[in-house]
Amino acid sequence: MKCNESKFKAIVDGYFCASISRIKARIACCGDWGIKMNSLFPWQNVTQTVAAIDPSAIDHHHLQACQSQINGYWDEDDQFYDTIRFTQTIVPTLLSSSLGITPDPSGDTPWLNFRYALIISDTTSSIGELNLILNDSLEVINENCLIDLHSPYVLSE
Repeated sequence: MKCNESKFKAIVDGYFCASISRIKARIACCGDWGIKMNSLFPWQNVTQTVAAIDPSAIDHHHLQACQSQINGYWDEDDQFYDTIRFTQTIVPTLLSSSLGITPDPSGDTPWLNFRYALIISDTTSSIGELNLILNDSLEVINENCLIDLHSPYVLSE
């Protein structure tokens, strides 16, 4: 079934995320619509926006504000830890970034998502991941960590 361009725009506007892989997956599920995505979205502007923000400065500032520790961590087994610390310096490495809009009748809310691998300095050892979601003022509005609590570089209390 071929869909027209306006139907495509309505579906994507309701599910907008500049994570290209998600949109491509959505297109793949809906079949061949016979249109080109580049004609619908300002991809160059999205790419320039994300490139103009220094993700390493954001993670550095966030880790400094948290004193390189995590307070209040729930693991996958629902065990709570008051504090997670690291025995060595963490070097966050950007894995992906996305730009999105949450639809709202009172005005759409734009956000940025940066996903980092948490690498121990002077090694290739990853101890987990950090997801930071920022608002349009580049303030962190949500964070999510996935930490390998069995790593020798992690101290949990």
